[in-house]
Amino acid sequence: MGLDALVHCRCAIDGRARRSPSPFVLAEEGLVCDESLGLDELLAFDRWLQDGCSHPGMHYRFTHISNWADYRRFQARVQRVGPHHFPTLHSELPNANGGWTSCSQAASSLDELAQLVRSTEEWPVVKLVDVDSGVVVAERVDAYDGVLVLDGTEGWRASLADDITFYVHGGSADPTVLFRAAEFTQIQIGDGSWKWTAPSGASFSCSNGLPIYNDEGTPSWPSYLRVVEGRGGVADVRPVTEALRDIFEASVAIDMPVHWM
Repeated sequence: MGLDALVHCRCAIDGRARRSPSPFVLAEEGLVCDESLGLDELLAFDRWLQDGCSHPGMHYRFTHISNWADYRRFQARVQRVGPHHFPTLHSELPNANGGWTSCSQAASSLDELAQLVRSTEEWPVVKLVDVDSGVVVAERVDAYDGVLVLDGTEGWRASLADDITFYVHGGSADPTVLFRAAEFTQIQIGDGSWKWTAPSGASFSCSNGLPIYNDEGTPSWPSYLRVVEGRGGVADVRPVTEALRDIFEASVAIDMPVHWM
């Protein structure tokens, strides 16, 4: 769960792969054929993608960039240090799965990443942490008004506020605060929902818990969370900057675009 990136090998483009069963193009989604083909032809093309050359899936490089929480933290640091210093990163990095970045833009992004990681600036950041482990569950991103969860069914939003609290509200159309706490427990209840409870006894039940994701994207569910004001800087998101550098270097090395997934 999060953002991945792919750079295809050049075998199909340069004619080194086994002959494709159908014509193909290099598009935003990757190597694709005409979707109007029959099922048997589409399946044959998919099999060719998997074993048409020495690169499994015709992947020169496939990189997990980050879970969404840490990726948003990275975006917040680009914004904080100054997007005018990093115009390619600011414009090219996706806000959702999908899209692509050209090789020339990948080269520019590499230069900007090198400049970004040299920044030693730090600033106050509102964070939601797992009390037991100290791991940061989420961080307030001003560009998203601190919103962490947006429930598409019921319309409520959960956010981190500047006053160092976590609160649930009805959204832009209904700002009514449904729950607010500086710290709270999180338990899963019998019907698969989650319940957040403040020390005051106030609570809110919903279908969205607040997870921590490991490097493989597997979630765990902290039982006690607290909002704190800490310090933030580019060094906090080093795994994201390293993953981005890896995929951009691959793109530049073989002159192929990055596909965001």
